[in-house]
Amino acid sequence: MIIRVRSPEGMHRVEVGLNDTLRILLEKLAPLMRAPTADAIVLTRDARGQEILAEFEHSLVSLGLKHGDMVFANVAASARPSAEPNESNDTAVGTTQAPRESAMRVQQDAVDCELEHESGLIPRPRDTMCTHGARAMCEYCLPIEPFDAAYLEEHNIKHMSFQAYLRKVLSDHKIRGDISGAVPANFALPLEEPEYGVRSKCPGAHAPWPAGICSKCQPSAVTLQRQPFRMVDNVEFASRSVVDTLLEFWRVSRCQRFGLMYGRYEVSRDVPLGVKAVVEAVYEPSQGCEEDGVRVSVGPELDAEIARADAAATACGMQLVGMVFTDLTPAAEPGKVLYRRHADSYFMTSLECRLAAYMQEQRPSACRWARAGRFGSKFVTCCVSGDADGGIDITAWQVSNSAQAMHRADLVVPSSVPSKMCVQEATATRYVPDVFYRYINEYKLSVTANAKPAFPIEYLL
Repeated sequence: MIIRVRSPEGMHRVEVGLNDTLRILLEKLAPLMRAPTADAIVLTRDARGQEILAEFEHSLVSLGLKHGDMVFANVAASARPSAEPNESNDTAVGTTQAPRESAMRVQQDAVDCELEHESGLIPRPRDTMCTHGARAMCEYCLPIEPFDAAYLEEHNIKHMSFQAYLRKVLSDHKIRGDISGAVPANFALPLEEPEYGVRSKCPGAHAPWPAGICSKCQPSAVTLQRQPFRMVDNVEFASRSVVDTLLEFWRVSRCQRFGLMYGRYEVSRDVPLGVKAVVEAVYEPSQGCEEDGVRVSVGPELDAEIARADAAATACGMQLVGMVFTDLTPAAEPGKVLYRRHADSYFMTSLECRLAAYMQEQRPSACRWARAGRFGSKFVTCCVSGDADGGIDITAWQVSNSAQAMHRADLVVPSSVPSKMCVQEATATRYVPDVFYRYINEYKLSVTANAKPAFPIEYLL
């Protein structure tokens, strides 16, 4: 019989026997699609790729395929040969063009491996609408998914956890519950970080950038919006003494201080499938301290100092989880500090945002569900500042994957206005795509605005 296969290369007609298995079909299809192996082909019943055919040893007839049927095929992105090694993404876990096997061999954090064994389902008590017995369930009391929008809104969770987001993505591919097992051989890895730079080696017949550019190597327009998930959901300090050293330095000198936080990542039960960073110690690298800020030389010297601190922390069973700095100004009332970071001023400055993007980019989070073997970062930033009552409070944040990509492509630069980030001007060697952001106007309508020359930094959180 003849099975029709539609792929990016065109339509293929593959002749198979009535008792042939799905694997035989894939083996015959591989040379037609120029796939490295049969396992690199993703075969689906529909064009949207929702229903994947993965029963390799089952016969085609048992899968419901008959003469003249059409299926859809594509080569997994992680298995495609690429002539463009992206040097800016080289890490210990591979690059964006790394083969699928590299992504599969990444060593994830222990907390991610632990959470992958959990189903993530949120149990619900028996409802007043339930009419069944004690050992039955209905639509009113069935457990719900960790990414359920109504649950997140009810519990005022603005950002779902990364693992909940991963379950949401995998649910579109019919993968639910415990995801600790092996990834299907022909499964296209669903996670991919944004990339806003020009492809350094384009397959097009033109001179490499900046001498030439085409639609294949030119980045698309960027539309910024709030990232729906966080890689780390909470920051916890093991003891008060962890930050007391920073505070004591400010009390004595009235100068600000910067430090690197070391500790571990644990499961957080505050949000479904959440992760928290537990800080055990703070290391203060070489820095210049002023009353209005700190001076840290970002570069090889800082990297070497961090490497020495990392080695000492590893020997103590800890790892680098983030950075912390003070932003304290004494108030006129004794024992009080000014409340500077609020809704009418700024939550974080554009300079702090870019530093966070740089530090997160240096410390990616390994992920076996990402095509590059990495996705986002668990590196957190904490700020010790004043609160509304004149006391001292600690706030924490992470910038989005889009912020990291914009920093990686050198598209943004801090502005003199703390709450605004500037878009770089295009030059002979720097290509800057169109950048937009969306907001709700006074008529409650979603409006798209041009981000040039500057845009609010909350779109990078």
